[in-house]
Amino acid sequence: MGDRFLNRRRKRHLEKWGVKETAREVVFARTSDDWAIALSRYGSRVAQRYPVILCHGLAANRHAWDIDAERSLAQHLVDAGFDVFALELRGHGRSEKPPFGKKKYAWSFFDYVLKDGPAAIDEVLRTTGARKVHWVGHSMGGILLLAMLAFGEERIASGTTIGSSLDYSNTGSAFEGLIKLLPLTRFLNPVPLGPFAAAMAPSALAFDNPIDRFNVYPPNIDRGLYRKLTAVGFHPIPRGVLRDLAGGFRSGGLCLPDGSMCVKLLPTTVPVLSVAGTEDLQCSPTAARRHGTDHAVFGRVHGTEEEYGHFDLIVGDRARTEVWPTLTQWLEDQDDG
Repeated sequence: MGDRFLNRRRKRHLEKWGVKETAREVVFARTSDDWAIALSRYGSRVAQRYPVILCHGLAANRHAWDIDAERSLAQHLVDAGFDVFALELRGHGRSEKPPFGKKKYAWSFFDYVLKDGPAAIDEVLRTTGARKVHWVGHSMGGILLLAMLAFGEERIASGTTIGSSLDYSNTGSAFEGLIKLLPLTRFLNPVPLGPFAAAMAPSALAFDNPIDRFNVYPPNIDRGLYRKLTAVGFHPIPRGVLRDLAGGFRSGGLCLPDGSMCVKLLPTTVPVLSVAGTEDLQCSPTAARRHGTDHAVFGRVHGTEEEYGHFDLIVGDRARTEVWPTLTQWLEDQDDG
């Protein structure tokens, strides 16, 4: 069942770009509204630590954590003794996606918070026998972590957000300009980011442009690797998800559709490491510092050899030696599994 939701066209596309799956197995969680959510498992059955759930960002998938043998944070954490699961939310990667059956691009960000995330934790705990998990989220995957904690999720031993915040307001995020385009989603659902990115992949980083700078700091990432990630790493975005996330740029914060609860600043007893890059145009260090019990910023002024953009923090040229050790040490320090 591992690639049940990957059609032949998608499989050929992955082969074309030289994608080699390295997960040991794929397990599926079933959400309360009956979506099959994929968890690619990289780790050991005998790991003595709490398992780690890696959650991708907006429109992304498992490849952010395992794009090739040299840029696989998933395998790095396995080597450090963790059982690692790369979660793919509904509509992404190996998970169930429209138009499978009668399902449509009609979900919201809070479906991830209240259904996909808890179902993934259920399955990882069932599979491993652990009591809790570590959650590492990139971009929206980090926002998802913070929102789950705000809604009372108690099975997370520690959280790590990478390029994430609950409050981006007045920080100069490049997303602020895109908010003005939200009305267009009335006529466009889903937003076809995945097909657009795949079409543009061969010319990615061919010249300086705002699209690539939105995702990476060009001097800190291999061009071929970035093109591969652009080609295989993204999917369409439902308008409901975009509209929910827009709350992070407003004073009210992220709010349930009925307005009954809004999530902004987060008081929590769960330790959360907030990681940021000095050249991240999506989430600045200022935005990232607005949450978390601990903080780490990567860039030359903080002692690294290069500046860091949004994806560089996990797949950049120097991420293995400059960023990954900090993430690994954090997980080890918070682990009593």
